[in-house]
Amino acid sequence: MDADLRALERAIESGGPAERLALASALERRGRVDEALSVLLPACEDATVRREIGRFPAWGHPEGTGGNTRFVDLPPLAAAPRLLWATRPFGSRESLLVSPLGVVTGLRDRGESWTIVLDAETGADRKWPEASESAPQFIAGDVLVVSQAKGRLAGRDLWTGAELWSEKTDEGTAVHADGLVAFLSERRKGVVGLALTDPRKPPRKLWKHDISASLRRSYLPRPVVAVSSRETVVVVESIPGLSKEDAGIVLHGATGKTRWTFTGGCGIADASAVLALKDEESSRHELRDLAGERVWTARFDEAPVVLSPDFVIVPREGRVPGGLETSAALLDRKTGQRRAWLPKGGRRHVCASRDVVYGYDGPTWDDLTCEGHAGVGSDRIYAEHDWSSQAITAATIAGEVAWRFPTKPPIAEEIIALAPASRRLYGLTAGGTVFCLG
Repeated sequence: MDADLRALERAIESGGPAERLALASALERRGRVDEALSVLLPACEDATVRREIGRFPAWGHPEGTGGNTRFVDLPPLAAAPRLLWATRPFGSRESLLVSPLGVVTGLRDRGESWTIVLDAETGADRKWPEASESAPQFIAGDVLVVSQAKGRLAGRDLWTGAELWSEKTDEGTAVHADGLVAFLSERRKGVVGLALTDPRKPPRKLWKHDISASLRRSYLPRPVVAVSSRETVVVVESIPGLSKEDAGIVLHGATGKTRWTFTGGCGIADASAVLALKDEESSRHELRDLAGERVWTARFDEAPVVLSPDFVIVPREGRVPGGLETSAALLDRKTGQRRAWLPKGGRRHVCASRDVVYGYDGPTWDDLTCEGHAGVGSDRIYAEHDWSSQAITAATIAGEVAWRFPTKPPIAEEIIALAPASRRLYGLTAGGTVFCLG
């Protein structure tokens, strides 16, 4: 360690936020990014420090990123964890977003919606002012973007809850990546591109694109939108297989013009590629670069669930050659070739941070009630299931089990969401309990 760095480390012992910012900057310049974040976290009370923390990766969307990749570049929880906290405010939770600055979930009760923000360290409710009638959309830096009543989109300080801006849009869904917001209007079946270069300031409209015209359909049921970078917006059909015309469309992020389309209606994307279903009958999927050039084609019976810079994860339950019981295949990102089988367990809500893959092995309501055929006693069967026999699991990308955490009280319920953070794993149960492992 050089003398300058040692001097900066000594300075934070008696210094304040300025000294921590200086040390974190020096560590980042030396490529020690994880250490830089650790230096900043104890000074979260300072607004300037919080803005710096907001530059680091976070689980800012329900599926991790704006491109639904379910991957975050943060140090994994590699060793057997313990339950750090669990909390259960009233109401039914619907999503889970995680940043060191706050854990966010949407809550519904008796037809009304709230945004709930919890302290990431303790689980304490931040008790945001005027949190009702809003639903979380995504985290961008130190700002939470929410949808409000009457078709408005608003940015709120993730730490204080203060409203920073509010813009008229429409009823719909918004996702974000690299300063670009793609807003999907559910009523008008169109996508609007917004520039959000500073999340603390209102976005600027760039373009609008009519999806129905692009996909040659007058009605597009429940469409979804993903954004991977300023270069690309991916609009995907969330009910695949309705007809051969069901498709996804890739738009240019700066102009909203069509770049290329794909059939099949499922896709995930990051800053350099789109992985999508090419042909449903043969279950062929293609990885394409942002210009639409094919990188590789592979056949999967189920849609990929994780796209990282190094690997792809595809569900694959059952016994494979050699007798191993598996839940998924891990493929090489560059070639599409299988690198490892992931061990049985952890088949649901699969997500990854660097070289560790998390999942949950519990059944769904359909699994427990004859594939969803409701009948007398179905709810009772679900309610009386022994959830403590289930577990959250972690595996390495080499296919080895890292740890298994049984879902015992106070989280002995069906897990409906997992979200990795730096050496932490957050989760959400069907009953509305939010918890943190670390």
